Amino acid sequence: MITVSEYDAFGPWIYEVNEEHPLPPLFVPYYKSGDNSRMVIKIPRNLERRNARPDMDLYDYVIGLYEDSIYILKRVDQHVEESRVYYSKIEGIEDHRRLLKGTLTIFLDRNKLVIPYNTVSSNIIVKLIGIIREKFTQKSFEINSEFDPGEDFGVEVLYRNMLKDIKPIIPDIRVCAVQRSIPLKLARGNFAERIGHFLSRPILLNSLHLTNNKELIVFTRGRAIIKKGKANYDYSTIYIPIEKLGIIIPESDEKYGGLEAINLKLSAQEFRFYFEQTNRRSIDFYRNLNNRRHRDKR
Repeated sequence: MITVSEYDAFGPWIYEVNEEHPLPPLFVPYYKSGDNSRMVIKIPRNLERRNARPDMDLYDYVIGLYEDSIYILKRVDQHVEESRVYYSKIEGIEDHRRLLKGTLTIFLDRNKLVIPYNTVSSNIIVKLIGIIREKFTQKSFEINSEFDPGEDFGVEVLYRNMLKDIKPIIPDIRVCAVQRSIPLKLARGNFAERIGHFLSRPILLNSLHLTNNKELIVFTRGRAIIKKGKANYDYSTIYIPIEKLGIIIPESDEKYGGLEAINLKLSAQEFRFYFEQTNRRSIDFYRNLNNRRHRDKR
């Protein structure tokens, strides 16, 4: 197999390291793990092809996935920082995308690992996430859902397409909670706040919550609330092992009327999702999940 020079192959693409696409020269002296990896990738710098030169270090990361851990080399100027993340310490993953800009965040028990990438290589990121998901949770729970797979969930086409794409990867996935997009009503506020609310006319964006009895998998638009009429190109997929959930706290929202917030707390991260108070099936799902987890811990 012919090896392509790093400069000739450079672009926004993430490559799997192999004979055709070897380790970047900067990383070779630092790479200390063996050759028993599940996958090794190199992530390019956010640099336009026309600005690249043959004498430049063109890659920011080399990431290797092994049986028990992720081995990470990060370029810092002309040096390399080395770290290792064990799957047992991973409490969640978020794959956030906005047009060509992607951000993979791996939430750990004390901090997080943030990996930027170009979405032209989303297939490589999906493969990487799949390997992590195989390793970061094993425990399964009996979880009931009141949602019929064939019903209209009232979510946008984007989520329906995302669900269609994820089903071949996670065949036993099913809907456990859902929230449609709705205009928000201010519960309380002074005159200036009410004027601001009237002008911005905020909307609660829809979300779709899924489970395979091991994880919560949530589709969001990258944020919960947006001004009416403002373009939003963001969307995220969040993966949380149920066994790693710390606390689930339901509470009424103080700012907007008719909303209930569900806070999913990990060791060093919190996710907050909103539901209409009349959306009892979704709210009760999280209440029941919280009660079940407390019973299982006794």
